[in-house]
Amino acid sequence: VVIIITLGGRGFTIMAKTGVVEFTFCKLCRVHHNAGRKHIFTKKHKGRLATVLSKFRAKIKDARRCLKKPVVEEGEVEPEIKIWCYCCDEEVDKHVTDREMSVVQGGVLEHMASSDHHKKTRHFWWQHGADVSDQPHFLLHQLDYERYKEAVSVAVKAVEARVADRQEKEVAALRTQETQRAALFHSQVAPTPTQGCIQMTVSL
Repeated sequence: VVIIITLGGRGFTIMAKTGVVEFTFCKLCRVHHNAGRKHIFTKKHKGRLATVLSKFRAKIKDARRCLKKPVVEEGEVEPEIKIWCYCCDEEVDKHVTDREMSVVQGGVLEHMASSDHHKKTRHFWWQHGADVSDQPHFLLHQLDYERYKEAVSVAVKAVEARVADRQEKEVAALRTQETQRAALFHSQVAPTPTQGCIQMTVSL
């Protein structure tokens, strides 16, 4: 029997005298199989799909909490923290930051609204046989994202105003301290009215 193996990005093909057998690699189950589309209906694949979507759903649920009320914090929140997008098969920044200010969960929401994520999510659903009615939860419509960005802009301005107000108070407090120190120093070095005079007592 002559066997020729052809490797491919998604699997490999075995050609023998008995015919052609195509093997596909399932990233969820991490196995090569020759069951074709029947594989997605197996108990193992369905279980693995349910586990993956449950984990991903929890992360997206956390991000959606910030959709209507964005959270903007001073400084860098969770530096370099990323989450794994199972639909796109890639890492995504969890937050958006310029190191001086951070938009919590901004990276996740931005990714969910991207056209690339929408395209790959639809393919993931078809490829793994996920429930179509469940798909919208993993996507963010552009209109909702635009509204979110407007809310983020308002939140950023509020944080900037708070920072400016705090800095003004800190400057005022420093000036008050300097004034008090100068007054104390002056009181300690200034001569009293009797200093430098000779006092004499005369008895008659």
